[in-house]
Amino acid sequence: MLLFLVGACTSSSPESAPPLGPCREISGAPSGQNVLMISIDTLRRSALRRYGGAGDSPTLDALAERSLVMDRHQSCSAWTYPSAICTLTGQLPYTLGFWPDATSTEDQPPLPSGTPTLASLLVEAGYQTRLITTSSWLSSVMDLDAGYQTETPVFNRSAAEVRAKVVAEMQDLPTARPWFLHVHFRDPHGPYEAPASYLKALEGRPTLRWDLSTTEGEHAYHMERLSETEATRQEGDTQMRIRYLAEVRFLDDELAAMLDTFEAQGLLDNTLTVVWSDHGEQLWEHGDFQHNRSLYGEENDAIFLISGPDIAALAWTEPTSGLDLLPTLLQRLGQPIPAGLPGCPVGKAEVDRPQFSARQSRDVVSQAVTVGSQKLVYDWSGSYARYDREVDPDELVNLYQQGGEEEAALWPLLKPEVAALQRVLPEQTPQGLP
Repeated sequence: MLLFLVGACTSSSPESAPPLGPCREISGAPSGQNVLMISIDTLRRSALRRYGGAGDSPTLDALAERSLVMDRHQSCSAWTYPSAICTLTGQLPYTLGFWPDATSTEDQPPLPSGTPTLASLLVEAGYQTRLITTSSWLSSVMDLDAGYQTETPVFNRSAAEVRAKVVAEMQDLPTARPWFLHVHFRDPHGPYEAPASYLKALEGRPTLRWDLSTTEGEHAYHMERLSETEATRQEGDTQMRIRYLAEVRFLDDELAAMLDTFEAQGLLDNTLTVVWSDHGEQLWEHGDFQHNRSLYGEENDAIFLISGPDIAALAWTEPTSGLDLLPTLLQRLGQPIPAGLPGCPVGKAEVDRPQFSARQSRDVVSQAVTVGSQKLVYDWSGSYARYDREVDPDELVNLYQQGGEEEAALWPLLKPEVAALQRVLPEQTPQGLP
């Protein structure tokens, strides 16, 4: 059985290797395995049957059944760019000297030159590396192509178009050296515009005055929603959820077709398949819509699973973070893990290690820490919330008490992260610090 987790790490033989940051080097002999990495934009964890979904993702559900699945995984943020930096470098953006604001790519600092990435480390190990991406945030536009020897941008293309491009490009793949292929799908990111054949659940429903298949219609509904009648809100919300789940099923079917093709071609015989989501999506559970609105679970909980020919199916129920993906894969491939990274290979961290996340949208900054079932969220405007996710998994009941016992345990963990983020956001001032 394969056991590959951020925070202080442990090893079963603590004197066997020098420490590498909070982890110990546990890499073995190079495996020579290929890596197919699939990242999915805006996939709510609750879309999977494993996490309460209604069966709109049979391919992902079946893959999870035969994979090592990190069931308490959190993204480092609630939107693509900081989440991708965290996952592909094993470092939080503010430890690299900046934190991005979700405005446009033209206003953001790119990844600092020379930052090691999963792709660059695998190139050093002799891998051929390719990136096929639908997002400019995860591309050469932001220097997140670092280490990928070839990049194919298919910005804002549908899952069907991406699948066709991937299959075509893999036809001429040299197989003399191991390969690392990273495919980033945009679906189910809004606007939710799945093909009509996936929207049969909308048949017979009332016609709304907004075109919810467009960005303009989505946002108009969101802005006008609260002034509508309760019946209109319920219908609008229902149709948006139907459209979102239709996007999930569309993506899932395209993943099935892509994986079936690779299987028939023998490309998965000696290949690790890695799937992760960059963030989720809020559908008004906490009064808002889409993502980078908050650090609630529907936006911040994420998917991370690994499948392969010698990986036993296992549900990993200890906490993991986007920071763990890079060291986990390097360990599995028998490659050295760079010193000083905050993440660890799955299975090599303390059980009660904290998970951190952060977000900024214009002048709104939020940070969170989760330890066990307790989650503390701090908005720099001065507001706090604490949730017990074991008894309140949807984070609906704010238990925060100033000076409370749980707060006294959680705040010292979050405070250094607030200070680190403030150093790169000097124009912002955290309010209401205890």
